Amino acid sequence: MKICFVTDNVNPKAGLGRMVHNITGLLKERGHEIGFVLAEGKAGKKSLAVGFRFSWRRILSTFVDILRMRSFLKEYDAVVSFDVQPAGMLVYLATLGRRDVCVIHALGTYGLFTPDNWIKNKLISFAYKKASRVFLINDFVRKKIEESNPEFLFSQNVSLVPVGVNTKRFIKKTNQQAGATSKEYVISVGALKPRKGQLESLKAFSSIASSYPNLNYVFVGSTSDAPSYYNRIVQYVKECDLTNRVSFVENVNDDQLVSLYSQAKFFVLTPSSSKTSIEGFGMVYLESALCGLTAIGTKDTGAEVAIIDNKTGLLVDQDVTKIAEAMIVLIEDDALRERYAKSAYERALTFDWSSVVDLYESELTKLTS
Repeated sequence: MKICFVTDNVNPKAGLGRMVHNITGLLKERGHEIGFVLAEGKAGKKSLAVGFRFSWRRILSTFVDILRMRSFLKEYDAVVSFDVQPAGMLVYLATLGRRDVCVIHALGTYGLFTPDNWIKNKLISFAYKKASRVFLINDFVRKKIEESNPEFLFSQNVSLVPVGVNTKRFIKKTNQQAGATSKEYVISVGALKPRKGQLESLKAFSSIASSYPNLNYVFVGSTSDAPSYYNRIVQYVKECDLTNRVSFVENVNDDQLVSLYSQAKFFVLTPSSSKTSIEGFGMVYLESALCGLTAIGTKDTGAEVAIIDNKTGLLVDQDVTKIAEAMIVLIEDDALRERYAKSAYERALTFDWSSVVDLYESELTKLTS
């Protein structure tokens, strides 16, 4: 099968890019021919580079890109867009009047409708309705998409296709393998941006820091996605005199990430949901679980799917006091923390990428046969 993926991110160090990398890699191994429509400047072999930003100032270049996509996509048996904004909308416009097999995989924030933008919301609605199939990573994402536009409900053209984790790559290292450190720390992984809630978890850590003077906090992820948010975090660290206990790590490879996970006490990521922004799932909860960690996540986010409360980890409101209380529980109760970590590991094994790609093959085969 010839499958084209439309996405603005193929960076394996980022959440979406990691997903694209794993799905397309396994599909190639299974004999499928893969192509890409990518953001400008990222194109390579069997790919087309286009602009991924809609604006009136670049309407002419967008029109040209759509025509280029129209020609490029006709060579493929199926087209998969990661989220509707803007990939799904571009594919909808590029395939108008044709019967291309088009799938939208809705993951989170960029699957939502946009408040007070009638034109864009109409385009999003048309894209979802014209899609041969909409893959939803979970029912939480479906609920949030429908809540973002009360006039819209998905029809029957939907399937649940979750995200996954590389169970062969994320394997807990011994202290010797990881390069043993005497530093005791909790860890968060993900680009520093408001919806991921790192500032709230940092505030929670700060509130208990004096009680646990040997505990540190390591943030892993890009600091350039939302510079002003990162600056707020850095300023807060300075104000609380935590400079020697809070560290930021960027541009790590998987081997380095596994080492960081393996020596941490537990994982914490406390995202929030709004009308315009959600954390659809969070592969990092699963990655950390495979490396022996239980986790703290927040309610009314995709963490509810990744964590089973009081079994594989703890789910709390995005409230500094509640997050701090959860931290204290996991710090002080070693037996509980280890029991949760064991259950989290066993559950994470069921999310292997090969199972996700099985669903991809099954769904796309039915649509193209």
